[in-house]
Amino acid sequence: MDRVRIGVIGVGNIARNYHLPPVHALPNAELVAVADLDESLRSRAQKQFGFRDAYTDYRRILDRDDIHAIMLFTRVNTHTEIIPAALEAGKHVFTQKPFALTNEDAEFLAQAARRTGNRLVCSFMHRYFPHTQGARRILREGKIGHLEMVRHRNCIGSHYDNAVRLWGGVLDIGTHGIDVVRYLTEQDVVKVQAMMDPYLTNANLPIDPTINRPNETVAIMNFEMSGGTLVTFEMHWTQRGGAGGYYAEHYCDGGSMFIKHPIAPATLVYTQGRKGDWIQPDLEQHPKGHLHHKIFIDDILNNTCESATPEDAVATVKIINAAYEAAQTGKTITVG
Repeated sequence: MDRVRIGVIGVGNIARNYHLPPVHALPNAELVAVADLDESLRSRAQKQFGFRDAYTDYRRILDRDDIHAIMLFTRVNTHTEIIPAALEAGKHVFTQKPFALTNEDAEFLAQAARRTGNRLVCSFMHRYFPHTQGARRILREGKIGHLEMVRHRNCIGSHYDNAVRLWGGVLDIGTHGIDVVRYLTEQDVVKVQAMMDPYLTNANLPIDPTINRPNETVAIMNFEMSGGTLVTFEMHWTQRGGAGGYYAEHYCDGGSMFIKHPIAPATLVYTQGRKGDWIQPDLEQHPKGHLHHKIFIDDILNNTCESATPEDAVATVKIINAAYEAAQTGKTITVG
């Protein structure tokens, strides 16, 4: 096989604006068929990306022997139905985050991938950004020594209605930051502390019956990592006035590294020693989303495993649910 033929299920904004353009541009990938309940979205996707076939029922895609992989961009509460069905049909699966709502569902999906031997990749897009890749190289090469403490921030300007629609800000954008913390530290989160706005003293937000908890827009979390690094992680939807929405600080025993920091002179900088000058590394530039999707396609064609694993996705779900439990109980929760 020299080209991966792809069926796409769900073609909302994130699919059309981020995922599908770079896939469409890859010479060894072909967008073959699309499924969506919304006729206008199907039609728009066909015109934009050249899908030959369009369906309302995603099972029509799974039934086709000429399709090798599925890209799934439907809501998280559809994952436990569609992902196992696709894997059992012999398809590799690339799915939008969040991976699952519960730890049990996450394990169920990962087990389906192991059982079938097909690839299951959750879309943690932030790990493939040039500055994240550059930061990983700096840490791996030991340029600033042993990692001691991380401060990570994922913040946007949004509103409570979106929290209800997406079942909480941590489940939505917090997923990205948690994965990047694990990716850069190369450590697991073992303990979690958290505070979230639904559990403040005077909060009175309703319980969402789908997730059996209120929906949050602000969260502050502390992580103990398996290698002894401490992490503080901020997630909120209260960004205003152009304040930086995403940045990270990494403090090591031999220097510091800032990613997209408002006081830094470039997207990624590091300093060696306590008072060294900022060093700006060269970053490999590529079109938006290119590396993310190229790696998935290359993994299929070359039988490699450079993409995020199902175990990465399960770990993120478990950390998120530990954070919800910590916020609700006021206790430090061990991730398990």
